[in-house]
Amino acid sequence: MPGFNLRNLLLGLTALLLLAWLTWLGLDAWQQLNSLQTEANVAPPAPVSEPRATPDPLAIAQLFGLMPQDSGESIPEVPLTLLAILQASVAEQSRALIASPEGSRFYRIGETLPGGGVLRQIDASRVLIQRLGSEQTLPLNVPRSNLLTPSSEPDQQPADVSSGRLFQPFQ
Repeated sequence: MPGFNLRNLLLGLTALLLLAWLTWLGLDAWQQLNSLQTEANVAPPAPVSEPRATPDPLAIAQLFGLMPQDSGESIPEVPLTLLAILQASVAEQSRALIASPEGSRFYRIGETLPGGGVLRQIDASRVLIQRLGSEQTLPLNVPRSNLLTPSSEPDQQPADVSSGRLFQPFQ
C-alpha cells in the first residue's frame, strides 16, 4: 500500500494548499475593507469657494448694444430729416435722402451720417440709425393730401333712381 500513502499525502497537501489560498484571500479582503472604512472616517477638506463677482451692468448693456443714458459724452444730436426713400428689391441698393444742417444727400446702408450715426436699415416709410449704441428711427414725413375732396355745394340732390333716368341734364 505504498501508493495509498502517497495518495493520502497528495490529498492532504492539496487540502492544505486550498486552505492557505482561501486564508490569503480572506485576509486580503479584510485589509481592503478596513482601509475603505478608515478612508470614509477621514473627512475630505472643505473646498474653499471664492466669493462670486457680481456682474457689471454696464458691461452687459454694452454687450447687447445698449449705452447708458448718462454716458458722460455730451455729443450734440444733429437734427436729421428724412426727405425721400428709394427702395430697391436688394437692400444694399436702397438709398435714403436725408437732410442735415450740412445739406441734403443720398445715403446707403452702412454709411456714416452727420452727427456720428450709421444708417442701418431702409424701410418704405422710415430708416433705422444706430447712434452711440442705440437705434433711432427716422420716419418719412409725408404730407397728407386728400385726393378726393368733397364738393363745396352740399345742396345738390342725388339722382332719382326710381324715375329711370340715371343721368340728369347739366344746369
